[in-house]
Amino acid sequence: MDSTGDTAKAGVGGARAFDNQVAGHGGMLAVEGGEMVIKPLCQREQLFYEGAAQWPELRSFMPTYFGKLHRGGPEDGGDGDEYLCLENVVHGFEQPCIMDVKIGRRTWDLDATEEKRARAMEKVAARTAGTIGLAICGMKLDGEPAADRDWCRQLTEITLPAAIARFFAPAAANVSTDHRAYIIGQFILEAEELLAAVEEAEVRMYGSSLLFVYDASRARSEQVLAGGGGGLLDLRMIDFAHSHWLPGRGRDDNYIDGLRNVLRLLRSLLDG
Repeated sequence: MDSTGDTAKAGVGGARAFDNQVAGHGGMLAVEGGEMVIKPLCQREQLFYEGAAQWPELRSFMPTYFGKLHRGGPEDGGDGDEYLCLENVVHGFEQPCIMDVKIGRRTWDLDATEEKRARAMEKVAARTAGTIGLAICGMKLDGEPAADRDWCRQLTEITLPAAIARFFAPAAANVSTDHRAYIIGQFILEAEELLAAVEEAEVRMYGSSLLFVYDASRARSEQVLAGGGGGLLDLRMIDFAHSHWLPGRGRDDNYIDGLRNVLRLLRSLLDG
């Protein structure tokens, strides 16, 4: 396995279902050791990861890409499957809280048929993505099962702020209200840096998500804030099955507008 995108014909010891996937189509596996996950190969997503080298500011907000993997084969009774090998963003967090937020009003790809486009527009119109360019697709708080997907789908522009506030509740309950404010403030700084990078990139990211992860562990927060190393949160762009690098086509206003509204909602949590 390497980072060139060439297929590695090797097995993955101890691969199992990835428990911290909170949205998407499933099929993601955690690899023994925990530092890497593998997900079913999508060639468009592979090309996007491989093309990210030309945009290092954005690449720093993407999971590290380790190449692709061929798993199984005739000796296992089948043709084998191919996977993307990616950094496990949640690795090392003791009590992770995870939120998947889809960005943009448009989710359909450049080559989508009229039928696919109409279906996508109908779905978007029924959710907050249609009005403010973002929608919670999944949430998992420390010690709780993942949020029901119907709950996510039923969120409105009115109820969405409370749902985002709920995501940060464990930071206050497990540590303190000041710690909650610190975590939100750090996410704001990360999102501002990402916004600056996206505004300079010539890219289209349709149906992509932002993954918010923070550690609700009191012991770990005290250790990290005392200079013990490691981090308490991470913000990453994920899911690039409908994403393209498009030199000469200008910036992605669809994504930028959604990200700006993410920042607005995060700032409102501190103002309130």
